[in-house]
Amino acid sequence: MATIINKQISFSAIADNVVQAAVSGQKVKVVGYLISASGGANTVTWKTSATAISGPFDLAADEELGRQGTRLDPVMETVAGQGLNLALSAATAVTGEISYYLSEV
Repeated sequence: MATIINKQISFSAIADNVVQAAVSGQKVKVVGYLISASGGANTVTWKTSATAISGPFDLAADEELGRQGTRLDPVMETVAGQGLNLALSAATAVTGEISYYLSEV
């Protein structure tokens, strides 16, 4: 069984910020996350490489967004061989934590 990876995230660039780099033949399966627009308002979108798999979600300053799933019912997953990115619309800090695992196709 794949190990759950718990990672803190902190981004502030208007870009597709890499949460987990692509791994050949693997999907990133997210079991939960909590993020906060700690630096001011921002619009965030989770992506598999460059393709949106959620949102966009508009967050006011200091607003939080979170979802919780399970190993059997993940919140979202990437396409095999593609990484997980968090795209930001503004150059303000978005911080939080995410739990995921890598799964073979």
